[in-house]
Amino acid sequence: MSISDQAPGEKRKSRTQFRATEYLLNFGDGPVPGRIHTNPDGSVGGLVADTAEAEDSVVIEKDAKVFGNARVFGASRIEGTARVYGNTRVDDSVIGGAAQVHGNVTVDRATVTDRARVMDDAGVGAGARVGGNAVVRGGAKVMGDVVVDGDAVVEGTAWIAGGHVTGSAVVRGSTVVRAGEVIDGS
Repeated sequence: MSISDQAPGEKRKSRTQFRATEYLLNFGDGPVPGRIHTNPDGSVGGLVADTAEAEDSVVIEKDAKVFGNARVFGASRIEGTARVYGNTRVDDSVIGGAAQVHGNVTVDRATVTDRARVMDDAGVGAGARVGGNAVVRGGAKVMGDVVVDGDAVVEGTAWIAGGHVTGSAVVRGSTVVRAGEVIDGS
């Protein structure tokens, strides 16, 4: 029925607003609108909540998820079953394996893999690598030519700017490590 065919005074149906949402997805906090990401090569990617952002240049593998208010930019790759959520910002980085990056985290030109977790207000960048079961949390910063792996924990306001933190090492408080190794210590 065209508008001219309607009887005078008859209400028109309002148009449905276009939404990019394809699905209602449950990321653990109840269903939210979301979509399947299309990778730059046209392949089917992982799930992205409508509240999150993943640029067209980002690769998100099929089992990976981006949700909350997370933002993923540049040549980033979210691989494996990795989860990126909260207010996290990921730029030109790889988040892979079963890694979880969440909170007010920034990951910039870095790699977080395996079962590693980066959370709270932590920052990882400038070529740093976090893997194994390592945890970076609090306001800790891991930057530069650094590897944090094993069961290591970097927390508080610690700043690691070079070296290798591994085993069951714990670096906390306002500790600054500029170069060198911290192994199985605190």
